[in-house]
Amino acid sequence: MRTFKMKQITALAIMTTALFSFDTQACGLDEVGQLQQFKTQLGNHLNANNTDTRFIVNRNDKGAFSQMQNVGVIHQQDPNDSTKDLLMGTATVINSCYALTSYHVVEGRDVIDGTKMPEKNKQVKFSYGAKAGTTGGFSNNSINATVVDPGILNLNNRKWSNDVVLVRFSKKLKPGSYEKIELASPFRNGLNSSDATAFDSQFFVAAGYPATRFNSFNTGSLYADFCNPKSKDERLGINTNCVLTKGMSGGPLFIYEKNPTCNSYSKKLVALNIQPAIGYGKFAKNS
Repeated sequence: MRTFKMKQITALAIMTTALFSFDTQACGLDEVGQLQQFKTQLGNHLNANNTDTRFIVNRNDKGAFSQMQNVGVIHQQDPNDSTKDLLMGTATVINSCYALTSYHVVEGRDVIDGTKMPEKNKQVKFSYGAKAGTTGGFSNNSINATVVDPGILNLNNRKWSNDVVLVRFSKKLKPGSYEKIELASPFRNGLNSSDATAFDSQFFVAAGYPATRFNSFNTGSLYADFCNPKSKDERLGINTNCVLTKGMSGGPLFIYEKNPTCNSYSKKLVALNIQPAIGYGKFAKNS
């Protein structure tokens, strides 16, 4: 019998690399040592028996979490209160013109589970970037953006594994306000089911903004989880042990691969968080 206790994320291996900028990381900070120290500081929180191993990410970090400055939120005006915005989900800057997120973040779950047709040229807002000296809020707020269908989701054969969409910014982002990100397949070296907090040659980190912990756009913090993919499903995507809840949809799954010549990692975007209802919730890493 098949179990669906693991969370679901959408594979992005079919995404065109033409939209992405590529980065060669040189030796710099000791990121291996940084993560080992981080693991020690978190202590028992990362224990496999803990049902919620997520932690707040410092988006000002210039080492192991430097790419997290790209991870922001998709939002729109509250139809019942013009003074407020509603959190829709998470998205990641991939270059100066686009962010990547899940289709259901901007259109609702019926665009995958039902027959809803996407709204043409839908308008949303995007906020990203860290405020200096804090882990909450955004330095770049309410950028106007248009939803752009890259043609991955087949509306005649809808699959969660194709739950991918772009948002195009109304103006280019300033150089230096985001980090260059590379796209990769999570399975090019096979499945890795080892301890995700061993920080060895390969491990994964999922990130997003949980709705239950997102109090405001001035203080909202990014949460992440060390985890591993376990298996893949043609329609649902990748089964993982990542802790994912509402609001984290559309967020990135990064693969970390140790640089063979120094104590740093290459970090590549390999998938998006989606959590279909069949896999929704929190489970211990060893479940």
